[in-house]
Amino acid sequence: MPSKLPSQPNLLTFLTITFMLSIAALLNPALTVEFSFPNIEILANDTLAVIIWPPVTNLSVDCVSPSSNVFRVAFFSREIDPYKRETSIIYMQPRVRGRYDLLISFNSNTTWHGVIGVYTIDSDFYGRIGSPTVTSQGYFVVLKEIEVPNENNQTLGYVVRIMLQAYSRGPSSIFFIRFPEPVNMAIFILIGVAVAYLNTFFILDSYFRSKSEGISKIRWIMVGLLVAVSLYILYWLYTVMSGEAYV
Repeated sequence: MPSKLPSQPNLLTFLTITFMLSIAALLNPALTVEFSFPNIEILANDTLAVIIWPPVTNLSVDCVSPSSNVFRVAFFSREIDPYKRETSIIYMQPRVRGRYDLLISFNSNTTWHGVIGVYTIDSDFYGRIGSPTVTSQGYFVVLKEIEVPNENNQTLGYVVRIMLQAYSRGPSSIFFIRFPEPVNMAIFILIGVAVAYLNTFFILDSYFRSKSEGISKIRWIMVGLLVAVSLYILYWLYTVMSGEAYV
């Protein structure tokens, strides 16, 4: 669970949702309200957590996955969080990379709040989203927050659809060992110096040969390709060793 309460949505969003639900409730008392969250990106084997408070009723969860038996789901209609607050919680863990469609249905007769977050041991992947919070279950990163008003205290049905894209790390190699960052940087510098030396040798050798003997255009093309491939390899190593390479 996160160690701090999520921030409130902005006032305009709150008023818009309030207006839409009020009109919808008057027009159709049996209304089911749907919320969609497309393009949620997580790592395979991380745990997506959907936390709703106060608790809801008739909670059900369904998931469409790339194949069978590639995810785990657990949900609890009433669970006490570390703040002694009653919540409804849904956990979902994709086991392989691919697209998942998570469908959460429930009823509520009051204003409710929700957080979509992820528990992970690799906070680097989520660095662009926000700062992770350290918990007993690993890092927790908030991906989305929502507040849904219900001023008339009318029982409404809700469907929360979360479209997940799960990633896994690239092919295994020695460079996927996660050393401390200074060690990674030192290894990258050593490899970079070796590659730069090799390229410099071939460039200078070709240059002096062209002055004394003359060389073919094919050799210069090969030297150019060597430089281009070397730069690509250095870029690939940098993304891998800095933890930025995911597939």
